[in-house]
Amino acid sequence: MPQLQSHSYYITTLGCPKNEADSRAMEESLQREGFRPASRPELAELHLINTCAFIESARMETIETTLTALAVREKKQPEQKVILAGCFAERYRENIPVDLPEVDFSFGTGQYHRAGELVGERFGRPSAPGIVPFPRAHRKGQVHAFLKVADGCNRACHFCAIPGFRGPFRANTRENILEQVRLLADQGAKEIALVSQDTNNWAAPEKFLDLLEEIRTAFSPGWIRLLYMYPDRRTYHILEGIARRGIDVAPYLESPLQHTAPHVLKAMNRQGDASFYSDLFTMARELIPGVEIRTAFLIGYEGETEKDIDQLIAFMTAHRLERVSCFAFSPEENTKAAGTTPHPETAARIRRIQEAHREVQKDWMSAKIGEEVHCLVDSTSGSSAVLRRPQDAPEMDGVVLIEDAGDLRPGDFIQVQLTDFHEYDFSGRPV
Repeated sequence: MPQLQSHSYYITTLGCPKNEADSRAMEESLQREGFRPASRPELAELHLINTCAFIESARMETIETTLTALAVREKKQPEQKVILAGCFAERYRENIPVDLPEVDFSFGTGQYHRAGELVGERFGRPSAPGIVPFPRAHRKGQVHAFLKVADGCNRACHFCAIPGFRGPFRANTRENILEQVRLLADQGAKEIALVSQDTNNWAAPEKFLDLLEEIRTAFSPGWIRLLYMYPDRRTYHILEGIARRGIDVAPYLESPLQHTAPHVLKAMNRQGDASFYSDLFTMARELIPGVEIRTAFLIGYEGETEKDIDQLIAFMTAHRLERVSCFAFSPEENTKAAGTTPHPETAARIRRIQEAHREVQKDWMSAKIGEEVHCLVDSTSGSSAVLRRPQDAPEMDGVVLIEDAGDLRPGDFIQVQLTDFHEYDFSGRPV
């Protein structure tokens, strides 16, 4: 049985990149209080699970991960404390003591920055606070970091439970964002991805562009990536402004449409329509060289028809969308759509969309073979390395694999010629 490391912690992060940023805030707080990171969960005195509760599958993953952690504790480390944090803990705070009584402690979404204080009060602090005087803002060896520019959301999409446990939209301050950028740069990060539930709502477009220019100055020559850009006029003006001002950001647009059928979008309480989305994506391709687009569709919403799916596939194909995620609609409690019924053919419709997208994906990936691209080394193992292009978001998209890595190290930027592809990933060779 491995020995527990005194006053140590391990964080398991579930869900989206926004949770990665929240885990970083927990880590900073824990280290400020003197807790030390453990290399494996079974070595940690405190096993914190940063949970997700967005949809049914996310809730099930949270429950399964928690039960697994409790089983490992029972078998290997009966003195370990299992702690739930984040969205699931916020949404089901009253249920956890009843349904998961083995969990030692839980706290919700507004407390990430107080994680060290909270667990210290509950389980005791190290005798010498501040053992790690300079908390790392991202994991050792990790070349990217997710930086939250805001939390919460005011959009009121009828299917979405996030405002219920994340609260209303609250923008991070310019000063705090830039402080984090400088810290990340000092600690060796080579890419910063700006995230939130509603990134383009941080400020009016011109002020948002001012922020990007300040980040660019503080974080040169690293990559800056924008995630979760709602498909509305703000995003349109921000993209236009990036091109107009010549701001160097990754040629990447993540904008979740959720659907293209007007009556489904109206039922969802979503802005925009297929015509505007078409204009947005066309403009992005015209103004931002090499841009690639990621979007998401919510399938099976009440009122959706087969014709709607045909039109969605036609839209996806016409715009050569490089990356598409499909989610099955599930009625979430305490939302406007809670009483609606998912379409019985949802799974079959998702398969149709995925099959059509595979053909789109093969076409654009085939066209890339032979190109030379600027890549960032994510990790190395023996003689091989995992890299990403500027169009590949960390932990979301495909990678570039090379076999003869030589003396490459994580964080290096190199030119690579793409030689082949398989599924979502490219193969390449250093130029």
